[in-house]
Amino acid sequence: MWQGDPDEGEEWAGRLLELSRQAGLEHGVSLAIHMFGIAASMQGDHDRARALHEESLVHARRQDDGWLLSVATNNLGSMYMEEGDFERAAELFEESLAIGEARGDLDRRARALTNLGYAAHGLGEGARAHELLRRGLAAAEEIGLVESQLWALFGIASYEAEAGDALAAARLLGRAKELQSDLRAGRDDLAEEVERRTLARLHDALGRERLASELAAGAALSLEDAIDLALGRQPAD
Repeated sequence: MWQGDPDEGEEWAGRLLELSRQAGLEHGVSLAIHMFGIAASMQGDHDRARALHEESLVHARRQDDGWLLSVATNNLGSMYMEEGDFERAAELFEESLAIGEARGDLDRRARALTNLGYAAHGLGEGARAHELLRRGLAAAEEIGLVESQLWALFGIASYEAEAGDALAAARLLGRAKELQSDLRAGRDDLAEEVERRTLARLHDALGRERLASELAAGAALSLEDAIDLALGRQPAD
């Protein structure tokens, strides 16, 4: 699977699709459609990405392909979440989680838990969102899935800001932003809105100078210490 450039991804997907059709390999066709969907999403073509993820899900169900089904439900759930349909997104993330857990797929489990936490937050279920995000963070920590750790930290920072723990929220947000910079990770509109609301709450609670100080302190935390803070664990001596 390619990494990074969406145009390169489309090129790889096109080759795979052609070869798979020539060889009569249905799984290869399904995987190519999945790759086209990822590339379209990276290019910001939401409508095309959504249609391709819908098609990928149809193929996965027809083939009873557990891995692709878990991926497709998660990707399509992300599309619905970007549209603000958190209820449908949650249904798809629940399905992705169930499939991942049944297959013992820890990567799928961590991603689905984190996304489900964001969907629960969108539905106004703050306490449940916090629990799911913590579970997602712990699952991601277990397998070293840094990308999911990043989004879980952002989500938990948002929850802590809403719950009134401005100091913890600011430090978690500072570490998340530092990690995002290290990974050069992009964000969708929803993630940007979550950060904007979190910063606004923290500015009101702490003031500009204290907020800047706490964000800097958070950025200086080790990732392990930030995860301990997010999970409510006592840091190791």
